[in-house]
Amino acid sequence: MLLGACDFGVVKPFLSYGRSKADNSTNEAKTMQFGASIPAEATGKVLVDLVSTKLSKTGVKRTNATLGYDYNLSRRTDAYAMLMNTASSTNPQATASASAFATVSDLQAM
Repeated sequence: MLLGACDFGVVKPFLSYGRSKADNSTNEAKTMQFGASIPAEATGKVLVDLVSTKLSKTGVKRTNATLGYDYNLSRRTDAYAMLMNTASSTNPQATASASAFATVSDLQAM
């Protein structure tokens, strides 16, 4: 897997490329991802992401587009919401989903 990211201050783009193969299949999956994090206000950021995966033997292709917002509630807690749109070559009708989460990270005993 190859990864890259750079923080330009007003936007933090990232890119990844990977290949994988399951033990029980001759299909190889090639995945390309491009996304960005854009600061919004003092404690939030807009997240955008586009991922495309193609299987070598079957030619099946799947594409996910995601738009989200991440809000820092405190130094260790954030809440985020995501909207995702998924389409594949076997099911060209795009399906949409939404999710919202809150996470707490870096908790340490005092």
